[in-house]
Amino acid sequence: ASALAEVGLPTIPCVHLYKFSKICRAYKTLSDLYPSSPFILKPNRLGRGMGIFKIQSHSELTSQWALLKNTGQDYIMQPFVPHRFDLRVYVVDGKVMTWQWRSSDEKDFRANVSLGAESVQKPLSQDLHQKSLQIFRKWGIKYYCIDWLVGFGEPVVNEISSTLAGFTGLPKESQKQMAEALICHSLKELAWRKHVSS
Repeated sequence: ASALAEVGLPTIPCVHLYKFSKICRAYKTLSDLYPSSPFILKPNRLGRGMGIFKIQSHSELTSQWALLKNTGQDYIMQPFVPHRFDLRVYVVDGKVMTWQWRSSDEKDFRANVSLGAESVQKPLSQDLHQKSLQIFRKWGIKYYCIDWLVGFGEPVVNEISSTLAGFTGLPKESQKQMAEALICHSLKELAWRKHVSS
């Protein structure tokens, strides 16, 4: 979060958790800052909404952690940010290729299309378009997906993935466009690596 803040991207305060003693301290710290907010507990390296929980109290956190600490996953805890949409922007080689507005199902706070969220077609504002490219401009990362929480107040970055994020919910033409862009990107990377090693 601090690294993203350096490039002017609004983020959600979060704590990286790997043992119970730290999770208790983190909960107290975040509770002091956000006394009326539930918290999100999610794995650092999983996708598709797997292993994500909305924590309402310290006792709920304690009972969940008793189960989760044996999974071998490290977790992130952050305040829950109310929002209308979870916007995913796909960037390849410094260009915004496509985006996806996802609206959560009423029964589930997670905005994963694979879990029942709805993919909505809406334009991408110039402001979010430019902000989504800040990571490429700052660090030169060639492929990533950036997720924004949008709807109440200033949009904030929820997470960034540099692995293959889900394409479920994208229109077929956008899926094709992304596939072609990633193939071209991979071929350029292979050619560059071959040139460097020769």
